[in-house]
Order: sequence, then structure tokens, then C-alpha cells
Amino acid sequence: MGIGRFAFTPILPMMQEDAGVSIAMGGWLASSNYLGYLLGALSVMWPVVWSGIAAIMIAALFVGGTFMVITMVGMQEARDVAGTHATGLMAALTPAFALGQIVGPVIVSYVVAASGSFSVALMIASAVLVVSAYELS
Repeated sequence: MGIGRFAFTPILPMMQEDAGVSIAMGGWLASSNYLGYLLGALSVMWPVVWSGIAAIMIAALFVGGTFMVITMVGMQEARDVAGTHATGLMAALTPAFALGQIVGPVIVSYVVAASGSFSVALMIASAVLVVSAYELS
């Protein structure tokens, strides 16, 4: 999620140039981006605070929805940046996304084994997302 949201910052000037996005609209877009980052980070904590399937489903909706949009925007940006060579860039982006999906659960399994609690892994993930949002703002 961090890489996808981070990508927004460097492409904002191009959005302003190519799409005629005003400074005010850019500010709204940036604020929405960081609000989305915060909601994603907080939603990771919901299963810790609330027990049950509803909390897991809400967290999955917020975090999963964010990843879906980030992936779509990343692929569109690859087309815009690479033009006729976009398939090669998209082919490089796909395993990068997959690597995160592979490495994340492995790290979580170690944290759960060491702490005996999935809640600890969720709190760490949420803290990392909050720090990332702060650092990118």
C-alpha cells in the first residue's frame, strides 16, 4: 500500500500539467490520498479492537479496496509512462506486487509464532502504515 500511495506524490505535477489539475484540486487529491492511507492503517487495527468476522470483513474491504485501486492506477501509469512498451513495465510491476503478498504472510507467521498473538502482528502493521503515512506527508 505504501508504494502505491507514495507514487501519487511524484505524479501529481504531471497530473497538474497533463490533466489541468489546479493547485487547490491537487491539495484535495493529496488530502484524500493521505486520509485513505490513515483509514487503511486504522482498519488494520479493527480486528484487534473488535472480535468477530464483521471486523475482519471491514478491514478487508478498506485495505483490499485500497490495493485494488493502487493496482489499477499503477497499471494505468505504466501505460502512460511506457507507452508502447507498457507491457514490459506491467510485467515488472506484477511480481513486485506478488512479492509483497508472499513476504508479508511469512513475516506475520514469525511474529505470531514469537508473540502467540495475531493481534501483535496487526498492531505492528498498523504502526508501520501510520509511520509511512506520516513520512510521506
